[in-house]
Order: sequence, then C-alpha cells, then structure tokens
Amino acid sequence: MVTGGRPELVRRAVWCFLSQSYPNRELVILSDSACDEFELRPLEVMDSRIRVHMTSHDPNRRLGDLRNMTIDLARGEWLTQWDDDDWYGPDRIAVQLKAAMDEDKGASALKFTLMHLCTADGRTMSFRGDTGIATPGTILHRRTHVCYPNLGKNEDGEFLRAVRDELGLAVLGEEHSSSFVRVFHGSNTWDERHFLRRLRRTPKLWIQYQMAVNFRRDVREHPRFRLRPDEEATLRELDRYRWTVTTPPMVEEARAR
Repeated sequence: MVTGGRPELVRRAVWCFLSQSYPNRELVILSDSACDEFELRPLEVMDSRIRVHMTSHDPNRRLGDLRNMTIDLARGEWLTQWDDDDWYGPDRIAVQLKAAMDEDKGASALKFTLMHLCTADGRTMSFRGDTGIATPGTILHRRTHVCYPNLGKNEDGEFLRAVRDELGLAVLGEEHSSSFVRVFHGSNTWDERHFLRRLRRTPKLWIQYQMAVNFRRDVREHPRFRLRPDEEATLRELDRYRWTVTTPPMVEEARAR
C-alpha cells in the first residue's frame, strides 16, 4: 500500500486488511512522507503481518514506481493492490483468489464496485459503477515481471491491461460489487468528475443519466443508485467506521510501548 501524509486513511485500510477472511496475508505499507513514521510504526507492533517501510520523497518517482517498490518488498506469490483510501469487504482477497484459480488465470479483478462520494456541495452519494475491462484498483495477480509504468495517474489501468495479456484475467461480475468501495474524499488521484463519469459510461447509462439530471432534476434518480441489500450493508459498515476521527485504542497502546 502506497501512502504519504494520510495516516487516518491508512488506519481505515489497515482495519479492512485485518478483517479479511483469507488467513495467509501480509500488508506492506510504503510512505514517502517523513511525518508518517510516528503514526505508522505502531501498526507493526499491533500486528506482525503489517510491515512499514519509509522512503525519501523523490519528485521523479511517481505512483507507478512506488507501487513497484511495494511489490519488490512483498514476500508472497500472489499480490493485490491495496490503496489507502478505499474500503474492502472482508472476503475480497479470498473471493478474488478463488476466481483466478477456478478459471486457471494468473489474475482477477472486479468489474463493478461501489462508489461513495462526499461532494463539494456537502452531499453524500453512493452508487454502483463499472469500467471497461475491470476496475484497475481491484487487481489481484501472481508475481510477474510486468511493472507499473511510472505515471501519476492511470498507472493501474496500464498495469491491468499488461497483466491481463501476460497472465490472463478472471473478471468478477456485478454480484461482487460490495467487495470494494471507491471512496471520493476530495484529495484523490482522480477528481469528482472521474467518479461521476461512471454514471454515463455507455450509451444506455448516458440516457439514464440525462433522464435523472435533466428531467427528474436529481442524479440520485439514476438506476445505479438502486442498491442491493448486501451493498447497503457494506456502506453502513463504511459509515459506521470512525477511525478517521478517533485513534483506535490498540494504536494508542502500541505507541506507549
């Protein structure tokens, strides 16, 4: 997991990692922000499966290269992208690994995810979104010589396509959308428009978007806002989580050691 100066988001991502049902796992955290060390080191004390690494900030080293560094630091045969600002359902790793192995592929990814936005005008919106091949940030794959390009944006999209061509890709359908929530909080790599674009990605979705916005005067009338019970439950878990406000007792205890 690549991060920098966002310890409150890291704690939430760590919570999701610790909640995973797949047992044999580790989380490699790489930060290029010196101020993170005090915040992140206690996580290693909290759980031995978490390994924190610090690196100096280099303006020429973009997100793609930082992701490659985490792959080099990881010890497993299977790896998955784990961003600090997304929410992960407890069976995400187990389900994606099973899908890849069942289809005899070297990688898997989710076609659909949930999108949760806190917009500039103060509204909170959640809907189901998808992308062309699959959602790049959801990739799980065998160790490979394929590398992320040294880009600040869409490095994972390029990586997904290269891994698909090299290893094969199992794509999980809409029924697994609750395994992953892309959270827009205002300081993401992509802006709000990028997230909302998922509502008009295809001709059919574009028509539905126009009907919702121009005729019903409310984007939330778009069919993608009609969520299943399991999706609603995932969003309730995300909403219930408050580590972004208070530091967990286990972290405070680790700091005191």
